[in-house]
Amino acid sequence: MSDSKFYFYAVTQTNPWHEGGWRVGALHETVYNGVTYYSDPSWGAARPRRDPGPYHVTRSGSFVPEVFYGMTNFIVSPRVQRAFTGLSGIAFKPVVFEHLVDLPMPPLGDFSWFDTEECLRLEGDTDQLLRNLPHEPRFEKKVEGYMRIAAPQYEDILDKYADFKTVSVNRRDYADFIYRKPVNFRVSGTMLREHHIIWCYNDGAPFTILSVDAFKRIAPFLNRDFCFIDVQRVRG
Repeated sequence: MSDSKFYFYAVTQTNPWHEGGWRVGALHETVYNGVTYYSDPSWGAARPRRDPGPYHVTRSGSFVPEVFYGMTNFIVSPRVQRAFTGLSGIAFKPVVFEHLVDLPMPPLGDFSWFDTEECLRLEGDTDQLLRNLPHEPRFEKKVEGYMRIAAPQYEDILDKYADFKTVSVNRRDYADFIYRKPVNFRVSGTMLREHHIIWCYNDGAPFTILSVDAFKRIAPFLNRDFCFIDVQRVRG
């Protein structure tokens, strides 16, 4: 029996009260990841699932990391795409950057925007702040070549495997103790060996499972202030 190691990746759950020495709040997360939606909003309800079409992204153009998280998976720069060269089963899909704005990343730990009249007017909606700003064509060159990593969805491949083990991950990045419950899901050693990246949606919170090989390739480009990462092993 083999021992399958994998990585659990999720976007950091930001602290709305900015307490406890946290460095990242909702505005930081919005600047980092932006807002993403699919061309076909009903894709997930179809059985079998339809191709949802390209991601449509509204985000900061003045700050663009090498890796950020779209609605269901990573959106990555050409440099990150090259890092995956030679890894089987990895595909890239186009992304439409329809709205790029001049919204710099605040210093980590700076939550002063939440004390402004603008924040009061928008009721703290940082996504709406992003949408309200004008599109800046000068940033289009900056996102040229970015693609999303196309990964299978957990629920779509679940029935192909039988050797499941239950895994429990404690999300230590949750701000509110009410939500500090473990994320429980089933994984198969065979499934982990056949897929380098799997997207999951559990209890309203998306996360991604990465093989050791996939994680090694993407890890140098990740900013740990903006993601929660946990390593797990499953026998089988």
